[in-house]
Amino acid sequence: KRHVTQNYALHWHNYIEIELITGGHGSQTLNDTPLSLQQGALSILRLTDYHEIRPEPYLDMYNLSFEAQLLSDEILDVLTLTKENMFFMLSEQEFEIIQHFCELCYEERNTPQPNLQYIKNLLECICIRLFRLRKLEKIDKRTSDTAIHRTLVYMHTHFRENPSLTTLSQISHYSPNHFSTIFHKTIGMTYHDYLNQLKVKYAKQLLVSTNLKSIDICFQC
Repeated sequence: KRHVTQNYALHWHNYIEIELITGGHGSQTLNDTPLSLQQGALSILRLTDYHEIRPEPYLDMYNLSFEAQLLSDEILDVLTLTKENMFFMLSEQEFEIIQHFCELCYEERNTPQPNLQYIKNLLECICIRLFRLRKLEKIDKRTSDTAIHRTLVYMHTHFRENPSLTTLSQISHYSPNHFSTIFHKTIGMTYHDYLNQLKVKYAKQLLVSTNLKSIDICFQC
């Protein structure tokens, strides 16, 4: 739980963050979109999202920060491949439900021996309810090959780490040579070209939406 009274300059994370505003007023810029913050505003910050927060004069919030691997493949799939910002203005009823889930996460996290599976289930309940509000239960997959699709999701969430051919082949459960062949046949480009494409796309977003120097953007990608 946080009581925020200072601005948070433009930043991003190498983990997923859910922020639910429970009181106060303020604003944020999520990617390049200005948004008003008040009770009921909720943001999911993915690994490719960047934002800044300005309390006016304060914001109370729940902040849930966790590794992407904590979520199921199905949940992570929607989060990763949905292009629009994950920002919601909750109705009073939905706010009470999501706030309750956040409080349960908070209480469990502060027990002597937190049950990770319980927290995982609560986080997924939050995501599923939010997906239903945006009708995001089903999205089109890039490929019917489940193994290749799984590696695509991994690349979208870990492109900054330069995942190797060996790492991706292990995720797909193919040999490196077979993975390279199947990936190129399915996607139409090599895994290395696809990885570079993700980096260039993210660099373009940062160039347009931030005042970062080119060298800083290079290292962030």
